[in-house]
Amino acid sequence: KGACTQTLRETQSVPRRCTLRMKQQESQDAESFPSMQSVEYYSDDGDIENSVEARSLGRVEEIGLFPLGLVLNPGATLPLHIFEMRYRQLFNSAWDGNQKMGIVMYDKDKNQWARVGTCAKVVRFQPLPDGRILTVNEGEERFRVLKVTRAGSSKDYIKALVEYLDDEESEPASIAALEN
Repeated sequence: KGACTQTLRETQSVPRRCTLRMKQQESQDAESFPSMQSVEYYSDDGDIENSVEARSLGRVEEIGLFPLGLVLNPGATLPLHIFEMRYRQLFNSAWDGNQKMGIVMYDKDKNQWARVGTCAKVVRFQPLPDGRILTVNEGEERFRVLKVTRAGSSKDYIKALVEYLDDEESEPASIAALEN
C-alpha cells in the first residue's frame, strides 16, 4: 500500500502489483462506479418544451460537437489526430475562435452519443502538409445537449443547442483519503 502511494505521488504511474490491488478493489466496489448503462444518451424526441432542462434553462449556446469514444473531463487534456474533413473544419473554426466546440462520448455499439459533454479549448494546433491536424485540447465546462440544430453528414459536423451545467467546485481529494 505504501509503495503504491509513493509511486503514484512521484511518477503518476502504477506498478503491476498496485494495478492488481486496484482491480480487486474495483471489483469489490463495482456497484459504486457508474456503468455504461447509467449514461444518459441523447435522443431527438422533440419534447424539449416539457423537459426539466427547458423549464430551468441556464446559459444556452449553439456549439459544434465532436463525438468520440471517450469522456473528456473538465481540466483534462486530450491530444487528437483530426483527419475527417468535417472535423478539420470544426477544429479550424475552434482554433480561429469562430466556433465553440464540445466533445461528447459516442457509443459505437449503441450508435448513440451521450447527452452530457464537455467544452474543449484547443490549446495546441499543428496542421500537417496533407491537411490533417494534430491538436491538444483542454476540457472546460460541462454541458447538456438540448437539441441538435444541424445533423452531421459526411460534409458537415454536428451542431447543437446546449445548456452549460453549473458544477460545484470541491476540494481535491488527497491520495491518503482515497486509500481509505
